[in-house]
Amino acid sequence: MYHDIKGKQNSFFESYLTNRKQCTKENNYSSSFQTIKCGVPQGLVTGPLLFLIYVNDLPCASSFQTTLFADDTSLHLSHKDIKTLQLNVQNELDKVDTWIRSNRLSINYNKTAYMILTATRSQNCNFEISVNGVRIQQTDSINYLGVLIDNKLSWKPQISSLCRKLSQACGVVCKIRHFADIKILRLIYFSLFHSHLQYCIIDWGRAYKTVIRPVEVLQNRIVKYMTFSNRTSSASNIFKLLKILKVYDLHQLSLEKFMYEYNADILPSSFDNFFSKLYNIPDHGTKQQVSGNFQEFLISRPPRTRTKFNPHAKQCGFPHPPRKCGYPKPAPRGALVALLQSGVHCSAEQEQIHRQLNGTSCALHPHPFCKQKLWNKKDCERAKK
Repeated sequence: MYHDIKGKQNSFFESYLTNRKQCTKENNYSSSFQTIKCGVPQGLVTGPLLFLIYVNDLPCASSFQTTLFADDTSLHLSHKDIKTLQLNVQNELDKVDTWIRSNRLSINYNKTAYMILTATRSQNCNFEISVNGVRIQQTDSINYLGVLIDNKLSWKPQISSLCRKLSQACGVVCKIRHFADIKILRLIYFSLFHSHLQYCIIDWGRAYKTVIRPVEVLQNRIVKYMTFSNRTSSASNIFKLLKILKVYDLHQLSLEKFMYEYNADILPSSFDNFFSKLYNIPDHGTKQQVSGNFQEFLISRPPRTRTKFNPHAKQCGFPHPPRKCGYPKPAPRGALVALLQSGVHCSAEQEQIHRQLNGTSCALHPHPFCKQKLWNKKDCERAKK
């Protein structure tokens, strides 16, 4: 049997798949039972697993760089000359079509499209390809696993789609904030807003700041809704008060997690040759020494291109261990005392929110930084004197 399934395992799947029958029922009418000659029973847990085993050898049918995820298939091919690329793509698609028809599968042509990524803007990149006589449509962006990838790698379609989802979450929080406390609002934020925000942020988070700016505006808006703050007030203290990371901090955190997983060798094998080690940091104490298990500076080395569409996507490094992004760094005590003497106090609304989240604040000074332990009670007493 294929896929090296033998013995009892082979007998199990054989008894599970053979002599299966099914019928079709519509209202009070039903057809006669017919034996299933191919496929798997619908509605069972083993169906997706058997399908993955069935299409696992698709990458061997052509020279495409194939990416499989359930029933979504992505094919990649590159060449310097556009005419040669068209010829190679058509020849490889014919091989894929032969494999699909031989395995009694079909293609959904309405959901099939192709996109060309090139660094040369003046070059004519329009060509025609077809599968089984059906012309494949060319598009400027493709939705792959919920992420819109455009042909310029600017991430503008993805961020525009994301902003529409985040705007709906802002509307929900704006309407429900009068009937819920801050803890419920934080749950709604992480359920409706944060879940969309962190999805694949390691990719679209590298876009230009002007492109990501609408996402930052929506995030500032929703935290102001949660705390009943003025629209013109600064949102930095609100993020610290609610313990919510900003967009930039979320991107940095996801990047640091990714590099940690690479350093721990728990990433898929496709990333084995994606990074190169520049140098090793010695074990003895130096200015560049990194604490913990991070003993190497890592930097990505993707293929060099002449494109100017997204220079931020050319490299990513991990020169320091993870830190608590979004929280203020410890400052000299003199600066903190000067901050207290200048009359900077939190508003009544922020103090109430701080009490709901963290309990009773500092008895000597109601500033929320007291609960974050940026200064102690002696500093507060010194500031009052």
